Amino acid sequence: MREFALDPAGFRAQARGTIVVMAILLAVLLGGVSFIFLVVHPGAQEYRDHALTLGFGIVFLAITAGGAGVYRALSLQREQWASFRLVLEGDALTRHVANLPPFTVRREDVKRLEEIGGTGLVLRTRSPGAVLIVPMALLGYGELRATLAGWRDIESTSIKRAAARGWTKLLGIVGGVLVAFGIVIGVNDPRIVTPVGAIAVGVALWGLVSIRRDPQIDERTKRGAWMGLFPVLSIVGIVAMKIAVAMRAR
Repeated sequence: MREFALDPAGFRAQARGTIVVMAILLAVLLGGVSFIFLVVHPGAQEYRDHALTLGFGIVFLAITAGGAGVYRALSLQREQWASFRLVLEGDALTRHVANLPPFTVRREDVKRLEEIGGTGLVLRTRSPGAVLIVPMALLGYGELRATLAGWRDIESTSIKRAAARGWTKLLGIVGGVLVAFGIVIGVNDPRIVTPVGAIAVGVALWGLVSIRRDPQIDERTKRGAWMGLFPVLSIVGIVAMKIAVAMRAR
């Protein structure tokens, strides 16, 4: 049996990456919400008349909510970084990390072995969505990589390609949510608002259920995912209001 831990000095680079990602997402969200209320919303002119007050409110929200989110994310990552262990025993590799159950991948379960330049290895199993990450910051990474190379041929992927793939998926989801919310806010026709709202709510609930059922997500993150119900309820309320207004107008 051989146990591998993460290099404590590598956490700073991980923390910087987390801050950059969350800052970009926050900027996209705030920009999208601002556009919806200043341009798309039926009362956009009134919001523009109070743009200074709205701007201060947005900045305050970004500093408080964004700062709290970054602090929580970094605290969780620091705990997981310190507790992260990979245990190689025979033809099985098991991950141990705080707040998560052990996750084992056996040699025969590995479908693909991908190495992302400057990041590490990704063991993709035959079970959809079940992957095991072997970070390059692992002490003894070269030794473990040599062992895993005997399990499957290693496929190389550049970090730029992997990052582009990840950002496309992430920004696509965020952008889709903002577009759906903008349509629900800016359009009054129930024939348009209702199906768009239903799709947005369905996707959001599917994401929430997926997070709650994923064994690789820690319990604190799962509890925090319930916050996603607030925008869902907002969309439901707006759609219901517009349907009621349209029915009264008949």
